[in-house]
Amino acid sequence: VRGLIGSEKSGFLSDPRVQSILSQKYGINVSFGTAGSISIANGADAGQDFLWPASQYARQIYEQAHGPALKDELVFNSPIVLYSWRPITQALIRQRIVERLGHAYYVVDMPKLIRLVIAGTTWPSIGVHALSDPVLVQTTDPTQSNSGFMFAGLIANIINGGRVVEPSALPRVLPAVKSFFNSLGFEQSSTGTLFETAIAQGEGAFPLWVGYENLYIEEAIAHPEIRSQLNRDVNILYPRPTEWSSHVFMALDQKGVRLLNALEDPTIQRLAWTRHGFRSGLIGV
Repeated sequence: VRGLIGSEKSGFLSDPRVQSILSQKYGINVSFGTAGSISIANGADAGQDFLWPASQYARQIYEQAHGPALKDELVFNSPIVLYSWRPITQALIRQRIVERLGHAYYVVDMPKLIRLVIAGTTWPSIGVHALSDPVLVQTTDPTQSNSGFMFAGLIANIINGGRVVEPSALPRVLPAVKSFFNSLGFEQSSTGTLFETAIAQGEGAFPLWVGYENLYIEEAIAHPEIRSQLNRDVNILYPRPTEWSSHVFMALDQKGVRLLNALEDPTIQRLAWTRHGFRSGLIGV
C-alpha cells in the first residue's frame, strides 16, 4: 500500500511494531513518502493508495480539486503547541504571556506575543540577554505545511480581534499576517523537520517554534539518551484556546481502505499514543 503522509507520522509508520502488526495480522506492507499537508492536498495523487495529511482543511482543499476520497476518517489528533527553551519560557512568564499550571505551561496571552513579534521587539528588551535578535515564533511555510497554515489562521483571527476572518476583513488583516511571516526568513516545509532542526541547533537559532505535541513525546521515547536533557531544557507551551490538528486518513482505493481499517486496531492505536504521542478517542486519550 503506497501513500503520502505528513512527516510527523513517519516515525509511527516506520515503527517495527506497527509494521509487524500490519504485515502479520492484516497482510499489509506500507511504503510512503512525506510532504507538507497543504502540499499533499494540492499535489497529484497519481499512483497513491492513500493520503494522510495533518488537518481537515487539507482534506477540504483536496476535495475541491479532486472530489471526495473513497473513504476518509479522523484517525489521530494532536494539539498544535509552541516549543521553547527554559530561559525563553521564564521570560514569557514574567511578561504574563505564559502561565504555569501544575506541570504544564499555557500561552494565556497570545495577542501580546503576536504584538511583540510584529513590533520587532528584541529578546533583550524582555529579559533574554543571551539573545540579541527580535522575538520570533518560527513556523513552517503556511502554503505547504498544516502547522504553519493553522498558526497563520490563529494570527489572523487574533489580529481581527478574536473573530474569524471574513473576506471583508482581509484588506485590514492580511498586511500584518504577511509582516509576521516575512520576518521569519526561510521556512521549513515540514513540521517534523522543523522540530528536529530546532532541537539540533538549539536556543540561539530557534528560541520559540510551532509544532505538534506528539513530536516531543516521540523524540523522548526514541532517544532515551537525551530524554533527561529534553525534560530539563525544552518546554511545551499549550495555546489557549487549544488548536487541534486532526489527522484525516483519505483512502483513494480499496487498498487504502484496508489500511485505514487496520489502523483502527486497538494495539496499533495504543502504540500510536504510548510510543508516538498521538491522541485517539478510540483508546480514550
